Amino acid sequence: MPLKFLDLNDFIKNLKPVTSTLIHTRTEEFHQDGLFSERIFGIENSLDRKKTFSYIDLNTYVIHPTAFKIFTTRIDRKLEKMFSTEQSFNIDSVGT
Repeated sequence: MPLKFLDLNDFIKNLKPVTSTLIHTRTEEFHQDGLFSERIFGIENSLDRKKTFSYIDLNTYVIHPTAFKIFTTRIDRKLEKMFSTEQSFNIDSVGT
């Protein structure tokens, strides 16, 4: 069964990012760039807010735990060292 991963660049191209760690402003409104932003997600308790996606740029690569488990238990245990950057692998044009 082939694995297919989400193209993140395609997924986030029309999303507004969360860029602030602040939740509230000094006037106790939601920060406009924070995790509960009404500008990003819509008005509080609205249907839009429940359906709207955003993202936080972590400036690093993260592998989903389920994908990690599939790679390291079903495909090859050595991949765990590659994901932890202890080792690296090269794949030639034949796939070996």
